[in-house]
Amino acid sequence: MSDWSFLPPAEQAKHNAQDKVQWIVNDSAELGVLVDGVAYFLYKGESLIYADGRHDNGEPMQYRLVGKREFGECAHPINDEDYSKIGTVSVQDGREWQILPKFKA
Repeated sequence: MSDWSFLPPAEQAKHNAQDKVQWIVNDSAELGVLVDGVAYFLYKGESLIYADGRHDNGEPMQYRLVGKREFGECAHPINDEDYSKIGTVSVQDGREWQILPKFKA
């Protein structure tokens, strides 16, 4: 965790929140995020938590930080209107699009 004490309080809160999040990959090649010691992995659009931290065979699961360029600059979502346009999206695709809220420090 970085020391942001030299910044104004609102900026400190913003940076401290960013420091709490670590992007990770597990030994099953699943993309995840570690927040306050809890690992959430992306699975079919949902968050998957391995409660006991083990694989189905009982072996402990391992993780590491995501490396630069490892997952690219973006994931490549499916364009439901035209599958040939992988990596693009349409907000008219019938899914539940929402306005991204502002960050609250």
